[in-house]
Amino acid sequence: MYRPEVDIELYLRNINQYKWLITLMFIVTALALAIAGYNKQKVFSSYSTLELGSETLSERLIEGAAETTESKTIADRAEELVFSRKLMSELARNLGAVDGEIDTQSEEIALNRIQSQVSLNGRGDNYIQLVFDDADPFTAKQGAEQILELYMAEENQSRVGGASEAYEMLDQQVQRIEGELTEAEELLKSYKNEKLDGGVTTEADINRQMISLQGELSQAKRDLSESEIQYSTLSRQLESEARETVNVGKQSGIQKTIDALESKLAELRTNYYDDYPDIVELKREIANQKQLLRNEKNKARNTSDLDDSVYLNEAYQEMKLNRNNAKTRMDTMRIRVRELEKNIKQLQEQGKTVLVVDAKLSQLQREYETKQSNYVDYKARLERARMTKTMATDYQSDITIYEAPFLPVSPSGLRFMHYLLGGLVLGMGLPLGLIYLLQFFSQQVKSREMLTDMGIPVLVSMGKVKTQVDHRVERIDKSLRYILLAGSLVILTTMVMFKVFARGGI
Repeated sequence: MYRPEVDIELYLRNINQYKWLITLMFIVTALALAIAGYNKQKVFSSYSTLELGSETLSERLIEGAAETTESKTIADRAEELVFSRKLMSELARNLGAVDGEIDTQSEEIALNRIQSQVSLNGRGDNYIQLVFDDADPFTAKQGAEQILELYMAEENQSRVGGASEAYEMLDQQVQRIEGELTEAEELLKSYKNEKLDGGVTTEADINRQMISLQGELSQAKRDLSESEIQYSTLSRQLESEARETVNVGKQSGIQKTIDALESKLAELRTNYYDDYPDIVELKREIANQKQLLRNEKNKARNTSDLDDSVYLNEAYQEMKLNRNNAKTRMDTMRIRVRELEKNIKQLQEQGKTVLVVDAKLSQLQREYETKQSNYVDYKARLERARMTKTMATDYQSDITIYEAPFLPVSPSGLRFMHYLLGGLVLGMGLPLGLIYLLQFFSQQVKSREMLTDMGIPVLVSMGKVKTQVDHRVERIDKSLRYILLAGSLVILTTMVMFKVFARGGI
Protein backbone atom coordinates (compact mmCIF):
# COMPACT_ATOMS: atom_id res chain seq x y z
CA MET A 1 0.00 0.00 0.00
CA TYR A 2 1.34 3.41 -0.95
CA ARG A 3 2.15 5.78 1.98
CA PRO A 4 2.92 9.41 1.09
CA GLU A 5 4.69 10.06 4.38
CA VAL A 6 7.57 7.79 3.31
CA ASP A 7 7.80 9.01 -0.30
CA ILE A 8 11.25 10.64 -0.60
CA GLU A 9 10.57 12.13 -4.02
CA LEU A 10 7.38 13.73 -2.73
CA TYR A 11 9.28 15.06 0.28
CA LEU A 12 11.95 16.60 -1.98
CA ARG A 13 9.26 18.18 -4.16
CA ASN A 14 7.67 19.66 -1.02
CA ILE A 15 11.04 21.06 0.05
CA ASN A 16 11.44 22.69 -3.34
CA GLN A 17 7.88 24.02 -3.10
CA TYR A 18 8.42 25.58 0.37
CA LYS A 19 12.02 26.79 -0.16
CA TRP A 20 11.11 30.34 0.84
CA LEU A 21 9.60 29.07 4.09
CA ILE A 22 12.80 27.14 4.78
CA THR A 23 14.97 30.14 3.97
CA LEU A 24 13.03 32.61 6.10
CA MET A 25 12.71 30.24 9.08
CA PHE A 26 16.42 29.47 8.93
CA ILE A 27 17.38 33.15 8.82
CA VAL A 28 14.95 34.17 11.57
CA THR A 29 15.85 31.27 13.91
CA ALA A 30 19.60 31.56 13.43
CA LEU A 31 19.65 35.33 13.86
CA ALA A 32 17.26 35.29 16.83
CA LEU A 33 19.31 32.76 18.80
CA ALA A 34 22.58 34.44 17.78
CA ILE A 35 21.32 37.83 18.97
CA ALA A 36 20.04 36.27 22.21
CA GLY A 37 23.43 34.62 22.81
CA TYR A 38 25.30 37.80 21.85
CA ASN A 39 23.33 39.89 24.34
CA LYS A 40 23.39 37.25 27.07
CA GLN A 41 25.66 38.36 29.85
CA LYS A 42 28.44 36.02 30.88
CA VAL A 43 28.00 34.35 34.22
CA PHE A 44 30.96 33.25 36.32
CA SER A 45 30.41 30.67 39.01
CA SER A 46 32.54 30.12 42.07
CA TYR A 47 31.73 27.50 44.64
CA SER A 48 33.01 25.68 47.70
CA THR A 49 32.56 21.96 48.24
CA LEU A 50 31.79 20.74 51.77
CA GLU A 51 32.31 17.18 52.91
CA LEU A 52 29.82 15.94 55.48
CA GLY A 53 32.41 13.78 57.23
CA SER A 54 31.71 10.19 58.19
CA GLU A 55 33.43 10.71 61.56
CA THR A 56 30.65 11.91 63.80
CA LEU A 57 30.74 13.15 67.36
CA SER A 58 30.03 9.72 68.78
CA GLU A 59 33.19 8.25 67.21
CA ARG A 60 35.34 10.80 68.99
CA LEU A 61 34.19 9.33 72.26
CA ILE A 62 32.90 5.87 72.95
CA GLU A 63 30.18 4.35 70.83
CA GLY A 64 26.79 5.78 71.65
CA ALA A 65 28.12 8.49 74.01
CA ALA A 66 26.74 11.38 71.95
CA GLU A 67 23.98 12.04 69.49
CA THR A 68 25.06 11.62 65.85
CA THR A 69 23.86 13.66 62.88
CA GLU A 70 23.22 11.97 59.56
CA SER A 71 24.61 13.53 56.37
CA LYS A 72 21.13 13.78 54.88
CA THR A 73 19.94 15.76 57.90
CA ILE A 74 22.89 18.15 57.64
CA ALA A 75 22.21 18.65 53.90
CA ASP A 76 18.54 19.40 54.52
CA ARG A 77 19.43 21.86 57.27
CA ALA A 78 22.07 23.46 55.00
CA GLU A 79 19.42 24.44 52.46
CA GLU A 80 17.30 26.04 55.18
CA LEU A 81 20.26 27.92 56.63
CA VAL A 82 21.72 29.12 53.32
CA PHE A 83 18.44 30.50 51.96
CA SER A 84 17.27 31.93 55.26
CA ARG A 85 16.53 35.66 55.24
CA LYS A 86 19.05 36.22 58.00
CA LEU A 87 21.98 34.75 56.04
CA MET A 88 20.89 36.30 52.72
CA SER A 89 20.59 39.73 54.34
CA GLU A 90 24.06 39.42 55.87
CA LEU A 91 25.46 38.31 52.48
CA ALA A 92 23.84 41.28 50.71
CA ARG A 93 25.35 43.68 53.27
CA ASN A 94 28.81 42.09 52.97
CA LEU A 95 28.70 42.38 49.16
CA GLY A 96 27.58 46.00 49.36
CA ALA A 97 24.21 45.42 47.72
CA VAL A 98 22.35 46.95 50.69
CA ASP A 99 23.25 49.06 53.69
CA GLY A 100 21.87 48.30 57.12
CA GLU A 101 18.40 46.87 57.51
CA ILE A 102 16.33 46.01 54.43
CA ASP A 103 13.33 48.31 54.67
CA THR A 104 12.83 49.74 51.17
CA GLN A 105 11.55 48.23 47.95
CA SER A 106 14.83 48.79 46.13
CA GLU A 107 16.74 47.02 48.91
CA GLU A 108 14.26 44.15 48.78
CA ILE A 109 14.82 43.84 45.02
CA ALA A 110 18.57 43.83 45.59
CA LEU A 111 18.16 41.10 48.21
CA ASN A 112 16.13 38.97 45.78
CA ARG A 113 18.81 39.47 43.10
CA ILE A 114 21.52 38.30 45.50
CA GLN A 115 19.38 35.33 46.50
CA SER A 116 18.89 34.36 42.82
CA GLN A 117 22.67 34.28 42.41
CA VAL A 118 23.04 31.66 45.16
CA SER A 119 22.44 27.95 44.65
CA LEU A 120 23.11 24.78 46.64
CA ASN A 121 23.90 21.55 44.81
CA GLY A 122 24.19 18.07 46.22
CA ARG A 123 27.08 15.82 45.19
CA GLY A 124 26.43 12.29 46.32
CA ASP A 125 25.52 11.45 49.89
CA ASN A 126 28.35 13.26 51.67
CA TYR A 127 29.07 16.40 49.60
CA ILE A 128 27.29 19.70 48.98
CA GLN A 129 28.34 22.76 46.93
CA LEU A 130 27.64 26.38 47.84
CA VAL A 131 27.57 28.24 44.49
CA PHE A 132 27.55 31.99 43.76
CA ASP A 133 27.04 33.34 40.23
CA ASP A 134 27.96 36.83 39.03
CA ALA A 135 29.00 38.64 35.88
CA ASP A 136 32.32 39.55 37.51
CA PRO A 137 34.60 36.61 38.41
CA PHE A 138 36.08 38.44 41.42
CA THR A 139 32.62 39.18 42.80
CA ALA A 140 31.66 35.52 42.21
CA LYS A 141 34.64 34.37 44.29
CA GLN A 142 33.95 36.93 47.00
CA GLY A 143 30.30 35.87 47.13
CA ALA A 144 31.24 32.19 47.40
CA GLU A 145 33.67 32.99 50.23
CA GLN A 146 31.05 35.03 52.07
CA ILE A 147 28.43 32.26 51.72
CA LEU A 148 30.88 29.69 53.06
CA GLU A 149 31.88 31.84 56.00
CA LEU A 150 28.31 32.75 56.92
CA TYR A 151 27.06 29.19 56.53
CA MET A 152 29.81 27.67 58.69
CA ALA A 153 29.20 30.24 61.42
CA GLU A 154 25.43 29.69 61.27
CA GLU A 155 25.83 25.91 61.22
CA ASN A 156 28.08 25.97 64.29
CA GLN A 157 25.72 28.31 66.10
CA SER A 158 22.75 26.17 65.11
CA ARG A 159 24.54 23.00 66.23
CA VAL A 160 25.46 24.46 69.64
CA GLY A 161 22.06 26.10 70.06
CA GLY A 162 20.20 22.94 69.06
CA ALA A 163 22.30 20.81 71.40
CA SER A 164 21.73 23.26 74.28
CA GLU A 165 18.00 23.43 73.59
CA ALA A 166 17.76 19.63 73.43
CA TYR A 167 19.73 19.32 76.67
CA GLU A 168 17.50 21.80 78.50
CA MET A 169 14.32 20.17 77.22
CA LEU A 170 15.53 16.69 78.21
CA ASP A 171 16.66 18.00 81.59
CA GLN A 172 13.15 19.30 82.25
CA GLN A 173 11.70 15.97 81.13
CA VAL A 174 14.05 14.07 83.46
CA GLN A 175 13.12 16.27 86.41
CA ARG A 176 9.42 15.86 85.70
CA ILE A 177 9.67 12.08 85.32
CA GLU A 178 11.87 11.88 88.42
CA GLY A 179 9.15 13.64 90.41
CA GLU A 180 6.48 11.31 89.00
CA LEU A 181 8.69 8.30 89.79
CA THR A 182 9.12 9.46 93.41
CA GLU A 183 5.35 9.95 93.78
CA ALA A 184 4.67 6.49 92.30
CA GLU A 185 7.26 4.93 94.60
CA GLU A 186 5.77 6.58 97.70
CA LEU A 187 2.25 5.57 96.67
CA LEU A 188 3.35 1.98 96.09
CA LYS A 189 5.17 1.86 99.43
CA SER A 190 2.17 3.35 101.25
CA TYR A 191 -0.23 0.86 99.68
CA LYS A 192 2.02 -2.06 100.62
CA ASN A 193 2.18 -0.82 104.21
CA GLU A 194 -1.62 -0.50 104.32
CA LYS A 195 -1.87 -4.05 103.03
CA LEU A 196 0.46 -5.35 105.74
CA ASP A 197 -1.27 -3.32 108.48
CA GLY A 198 -4.64 -4.62 107.37
CA GLY A 199 -3.43 -8.23 107.54
CA VAL A 200 -4.07 -8.74 103.86
CA THR A 201 -2.05 -11.60 102.47
CA THR A 202 -1.67 -12.88 98.98
CA GLU A 203 -4.28 -14.83 97.05
CA ALA A 204 -2.12 -17.95 97.28
CA ASP A 205 -2.02 -17.69 101.09
CA ILE A 206 -5.80 -17.23 101.17
CA ASN A 207 -6.24 -20.35 99.04
CA ARG A 208 -3.93 -22.38 101.26
CA GLN A 209 -5.74 -21.23 104.41
CA MET A 210 -9.09 -21.91 102.78
CA ILE A 211 -8.09 -25.46 101.88
CA SER A 212 -6.78 -26.05 105.42
CA LEU A 213 -9.94 -24.68 107.09
CA GLN A 214 -12.24 -26.65 104.80
CA GLY A 215 -10.31 -29.81 105.67
CA GLU A 216 -10.60 -29.03 109.38
CA LEU A 217 -14.32 -28.30 109.00
CA SER A 218 -14.92 -31.63 107.24
CA GLN A 219 -13.06 -33.48 110.00
CA ALA A 220 -14.93 -31.53 112.72
CA LYS A 221 -18.30 -32.40 111.15
CA ARG A 222 -17.32 -36.07 111.03
CA ASP A 223 -16.22 -35.93 114.69
CA LEU A 224 -19.48 -34.17 115.61
CA SER A 225 -21.52 -36.83 113.83
CA GLU A 226 -19.62 -39.59 115.64
CA SER A 227 -20.09 -37.82 118.99
CA GLU A 228 -23.84 -37.45 118.40
CA ILE A 229 -24.15 -41.14 117.50
CA GLN A 230 -22.10 -42.16 120.56
CA TYR A 231 -24.13 -39.93 122.86
CA SER A 232 -27.44 -41.26 121.52
CA THR A 233 -26.28 -44.86 121.88
CA LEU A 234 -25.01 -44.37 125.43
CA SER A 235 -28.25 -42.59 126.40
CA ARG A 236 -30.35 -45.51 125.22
CA GLN A 237 -28.10 -48.02 126.96
CA LEU A 238 -28.16 -46.00 130.19
CA GLU A 239 -31.96 -45.84 130.25
CA SER A 240 -32.23 -49.58 129.67
CA GLU A 241 -29.69 -50.33 132.39
CA ALA A 242 -31.55 -48.05 134.84
CA ARG A 243 -34.87 -49.80 134.27
CA GLU A 244 -33.43 -53.23 134.63
CA THR A 245 -31.59 -52.27 137.81
CA VAL A 246 -34.77 -50.80 139.39
CA ASN A 247 -36.98 -53.88 138.73
CA VAL A 248 -34.47 -56.66 139.02
CA GLY A 249 -35.12 -57.13 142.81
CA LYS A 250 -38.89 -57.30 142.55
CA GLN A 251 -38.91 -59.53 139.53
CA SER A 252 -36.40 -61.84 141.21
CA GLY A 253 -38.65 -62.27 144.37
CA ILE A 254 -41.75 -62.91 142.24
CA GLN A 255 -39.86 -65.41 140.12
CA LYS A 256 -38.69 -67.24 143.32
CA THR A 257 -42.32 -67.43 144.59
CA ILE A 258 -43.43 -68.82 141.21
CA ASP A 259 -40.63 -71.40 141.33
CA ALA A 260 -41.64 -72.51 144.89
CA LEU A 261 -45.31 -72.77 143.97
CA GLU A 262 -44.57 -74.79 140.86
CA SER A 263 -42.34 -77.15 142.91
CA LYS A 264 -45.12 -77.65 145.45
CA LEU A 265 -47.64 -78.19 142.59
CA ALA A 266 -45.45 -80.87 141.11
CA GLU A 267 -45.22 -82.61 144.49
CA LEU A 268 -49.03 -82.62 144.96
CA ARG A 269 -49.61 -83.94 141.45
CA THR A 270 -47.72 -87.06 142.38
CA ASN A 271 -50.43 -87.94 144.89
CA TYR A 272 -53.58 -86.12 143.68
CA TYR A 273 -55.52 -85.27 140.56
CA ASP A 274 -55.73 -81.80 139.00
CA ASP A 275 -59.16 -81.18 140.47
CA TYR A 276 -57.80 -81.50 143.96
CA PRO A 277 -58.60 -78.24 145.75
CA ASP A 278 -55.01 -77.56 146.78
CA ILE A 279 -53.78 -78.15 143.22
CA VAL A 280 -56.47 -75.80 141.82
CA GLU A 281 -55.51 -73.18 144.38
CA LEU A 282 -51.81 -73.53 143.53
CA LYS A 283 -52.53 -73.07 139.80
CA ARG A 284 -54.54 -69.94 140.53
CA GLU A 285 -51.75 -68.58 142.72
CA ILE A 286 -49.10 -69.36 140.11
CA ALA A 287 -51.18 -67.55 137.46
CA ASN A 288 -51.50 -64.50 139.74
CA GLN A 289 -47.75 -64.45 140.37
CA LYS A 290 -46.96 -64.63 136.63
CA GLN A 291 -49.41 -61.80 135.97
CA LEU A 292 -47.68 -59.82 138.67
CA LEU A 293 -44.28 -60.52 137.05
CA ARG A 294 -45.55 -59.30 133.68
CA ASN A 295 -46.88 -56.15 135.27
CA GLU A 296 -43.53 -55.49 136.89
CA LYS A 297 -41.72 -55.88 133.60
CA ASN A 298 -44.13 -53.47 131.90
CA LYS A 299 -43.74 -51.09 134.76
CA ALA A 300 -39.94 -51.29 134.45
CA ARG A 301 -40.09 -50.33 130.74
CA ASN A 302 -42.40 -47.34 131.30
CA THR A 303 -41.19 -45.88 134.56
CA SER A 304 -38.50 -43.19 134.86
CA ASP A 305 -38.17 -43.29 138.63
CA LEU A 306 -34.81 -44.45 139.82
CA ASP A 307 -34.21 -46.44 142.87
CA ASP A 308 -31.24 -45.93 145.13
CA SER A 309 -29.96 -49.27 143.94
CA VAL A 310 -29.45 -47.77 140.48
CA TYR A 311 -26.79 -45.32 141.70
CA LEU A 312 -24.98 -48.15 143.39
CA ASN A 313 -24.76 -50.08 140.10
CA GLU A 314 -21.19 -49.85 138.76
CA ALA A 315 -22.21 -50.57 135.15
CA TYR A 316 -24.73 -47.75 135.26
CA GLN A 317 -22.18 -45.30 136.68
CA GLU A 318 -19.62 -46.19 134.00
CA MET A 319 -22.12 -45.77 131.17
CA LYS A 320 -23.26 -42.44 132.63
CA LEU A 321 -19.65 -41.18 132.72
CA ASN A 322 -19.10 -42.26 129.10
CA ARG A 323 -22.30 -40.51 128.06
CA ASN A 324 -21.25 -37.27 129.80
CA ASN A 325 -17.88 -37.44 128.03
CA ALA A 326 -19.64 -38.01 124.71
CA LYS A 327 -21.91 -34.99 125.37
CA THR A 328 -18.93 -32.79 126.23
CA ARG A 329 -17.13 -33.86 123.05
CA MET A 330 -20.31 -33.31 121.01
CA ASP A 331 -20.76 -29.77 122.37
CA THR A 332 -17.08 -29.07 121.72
CA MET A 333 -17.37 -30.26 118.11
CA ARG A 334 -20.46 -28.08 117.55
CA ILE A 335 -18.61 -25.03 118.79
CA ARG A 336 -15.60 -25.92 116.62
CA VAL A 337 -17.82 -26.38 113.53
CA ARG A 338 -19.42 -22.97 114.11
CA GLU A 339 -16.03 -21.33 114.58
CA LEU A 340 -14.61 -22.97 111.45
CA GLU A 341 -17.62 -21.91 109.36
CA LYS A 342 -17.25 -18.38 110.72
CA ASN A 343 -13.52 -18.35 109.90
CA ILE A 344 -14.19 -19.66 106.38
CA LYS A 345 -16.75 -16.93 105.78
CA GLN A 346 -14.33 -14.29 107.03
CA LEU A 347 -11.59 -15.76 104.86
CA GLN A 348 -13.88 -15.61 101.83
CA GLU A 349 -14.54 -11.92 102.47
CA GLN A 350 -10.82 -11.39 102.95
CA GLY A 351 -10.20 -13.18 99.66
CA LYS A 352 -12.45 -10.69 97.85
CA THR A 353 -10.51 -7.86 99.45
CA VAL A 354 -7.22 -9.48 98.42
CA LEU A 355 -8.32 -9.58 94.77
CA VAL A 356 -9.11 -5.87 94.81
CA VAL A 357 -5.92 -5.03 96.69
CA ASP A 358 -3.75 -7.21 94.41
CA ALA A 359 -5.30 -5.65 91.29
CA LYS A 360 -4.63 -2.15 92.62
CA LEU A 361 -1.13 -3.17 93.71
CA SER A 362 -0.39 -4.65 90.27
CA GLN A 363 -1.59 -1.46 88.60
CA LEU A 364 0.61 0.65 90.86
CA GLN A 365 3.54 -1.70 90.23
CA ARG A 366 3.09 -1.43 86.44
CA GLU A 367 2.87 2.36 86.61
CA TYR A 368 5.99 2.45 88.75
CA GLU A 369 7.92 0.17 86.37
CA THR A 370 6.80 2.23 83.36
CA LYS A 371 7.90 5.47 84.99
CA GLN A 372 11.16 3.86 86.05
CA SER A 373 11.81 2.66 82.48
CA ASN A 374 11.02 6.14 81.12
CA TYR A 375 13.29 7.68 83.71
CA VAL A 376 16.20 5.42 82.75
CA ASP A 377 15.60 6.10 79.03
CA TYR A 378 15.40 9.88 79.44
CA LYS A 379 18.39 9.84 81.77
CA ALA A 380 20.44 8.12 79.06
CA ARG A 381 19.15 10.62 76.47
CA LEU A 382 20.11 13.48 78.76
CA GLU A 383 23.64 12.12 79.08
CA ARG A 384 23.92 11.75 75.30
CA ALA A 385 22.60 15.30 74.84
CA ARG A 386 25.15 16.58 77.36
CA MET A 387 27.95 14.87 75.45
CA THR A 388 26.58 16.22 72.15
CA LYS A 389 26.47 19.72 73.63
CA THR A 390 30.06 19.37 74.83
CA MET A 391 31.25 18.03 71.49
CA ALA A 392 29.39 20.72 69.54
CA THR A 393 31.07 23.38 71.69
CA ASP A 394 34.55 21.85 71.61
CA TYR A 395 34.76 20.60 68.04
CA GLN A 396 32.34 23.09 66.47
CA SER A 397 31.32 20.91 63.51
CA ASP A 398 32.08 17.71 61.66
CA ILE A 399 31.77 19.48 58.26
CA THR A 400 35.03 19.67 56.28
CA ILE A 401 35.80 22.23 53.56
CA TYR A 402 36.75 19.88 50.72
CA GLU A 403 37.20 22.65 48.09
CA ALA A 404 37.61 26.34 48.89
CA PRO A 405 36.09 29.07 46.66
CA PHE A 406 38.21 29.86 43.59
CA LEU A 407 38.50 32.59 40.96
CA PRO A 408 36.59 31.37 37.85
CA VAL A 409 38.51 31.80 34.57
CA SER A 410 35.71 30.95 32.13
CA PRO A 411 32.01 31.65 32.30
CA SER A 412 29.60 28.90 33.13
CA GLY A 413 26.39 27.89 31.45
CA LEU A 414 25.43 28.44 27.76
CA ARG A 415 27.67 30.85 25.84
CA PHE A 416 27.41 32.63 22.47
CA MET A 417 28.94 29.67 20.63
CA HIS A 418 26.19 27.38 21.95
CA TYR A 419 23.46 29.79 20.88
CA LEU A 420 25.09 30.20 17.43
CA LEU A 421 25.36 26.47 16.75
CA GLY A 422 21.93 25.87 18.21
CA GLY A 423 20.43 28.52 15.92
CA LEU A 424 22.04 26.97 12.81
CA VAL A 425 20.88 23.44 13.70
CA LEU A 426 17.42 24.53 14.78
CA GLY A 427 17.07 26.85 11.72
CA MET A 428 17.60 23.85 9.42
CA GLY A 429 15.76 21.21 11.38
CA LEU A 430 12.63 23.18 12.30
CA PRO A 431 11.36 23.94 8.73
CA LEU A 432 12.28 20.47 7.46
CA GLY A 433 10.33 18.94 10.31
CA LEU A 434 7.33 21.15 9.65
CA ILE A 435 7.33 20.15 5.94
CA TYR A 436 7.40 16.46 6.89
CA LEU A 437 4.46 16.95 9.27
CA LEU A 438 2.59 18.81 6.51
CA GLN A 439 3.18 15.88 4.14
CA PHE A 440 2.14 13.38 6.81
CA PHE A 441 -1.22 15.02 7.57
CA SER A 442 -2.03 16.50 4.10
CA GLN A 443 -4.99 15.00 2.23
CA GLN A 444 -4.07 16.48 -1.20
CA VAL A 445 -3.22 14.23 -4.14
CA LYS A 446 0.39 15.01 -5.02
CA SER A 447 1.58 11.86 -6.80
CA ARG A 448 0.49 9.40 -9.46
CA GLU A 449 0.92 6.53 -7.05
CA MET A 450 -1.76 7.96 -4.74
CA LEU A 451 -4.33 7.85 -7.55
CA THR A 452 -3.29 4.34 -8.58
CA ASP A 453 -3.55 3.18 -4.98
CA MET A 454 -7.08 4.58 -4.79
CA GLY A 455 -8.05 2.62 -7.96
CA ILE A 456 -8.25 5.67 -10.26
CA PRO A 457 -6.67 4.98 -13.68
CA VAL A 458 -4.02 7.48 -14.87
CA LEU A 459 -3.58 7.77 -18.63
CA VAL A 460 -0.67 10.16 -18.73
CA SER A 461 1.13 12.71 -16.52
CA MET A 462 2.68 15.91 -17.77
CA GLY A 463 4.96 18.35 -15.95
CA LYS A 464 4.63 22.14 -15.84
CA VAL A 465 5.71 23.94 -19.01
CA LYS A 466 7.90 26.92 -18.11
CA THR A 467 8.03 30.06 -20.22
CA GLN A 468 10.78 32.66 -20.49
CA VAL A 469 9.02 34.74 -17.85
CA ASP A 470 8.89 31.76 -15.50
CA HIS A 471 12.61 31.19 -15.92
CA ARG A 472 13.34 34.87 -15.26
CA VAL A 473 11.15 34.89 -12.11
CA GLU A 474 12.80 31.74 -10.91
CA ARG A 475 16.27 33.24 -11.35
CA ILE A 476 15.24 36.39 -9.45
CA ASP A 477 13.67 34.28 -6.70
CA LYS A 478 16.83 32.23 -6.32
CA SER A 479 19.02 35.32 -6.30
CA LEU A 480 16.94 36.93 -3.54
CA ARG A 481 17.16 33.80 -1.43
CA TYR A 482 20.92 33.63 -1.89
CA ILE A 483 21.26 37.31 -1.03
CA LEU A 484 19.23 36.85 2.17
CA LEU A 485 21.23 33.78 3.15
CA ALA A 486 24.52 35.52 2.41
CA GLY A 487 23.41 38.58 4.38
CA SER A 488 22.45 36.50 7.40
CA LEU A 489 25.79 34.63 7.25
CA VAL A 490 27.60 37.97 7.05
CA ILE A 491 25.74 39.20 10.11
CA LEU A 492 26.54 36.01 12.00
CA THR A 493 30.20 36.22 10.98
CA THR A 494 30.36 39.84 12.09
CA MET A 495 28.87 38.97 15.44
CA VAL A 496 31.40 36.15 15.89
CA MET A 497 34.35 38.39 14.97
CA PHE A 498 33.16 41.18 17.26
CA LYS A 499 32.61 38.72 20.08
CA VAL A 500 36.09 37.27 19.66
CA PHE A 501 38.08 40.51 19.36
CA ALA A 502 35.96 42.99 21.27
CA ARG A 503 34.62 40.88 24.17
CA GLY A 504 37.38 38.36 24.62
CA GLY A 505 35.95 35.09 23.26
CA ILE A 506 32.80 33.32 22.40
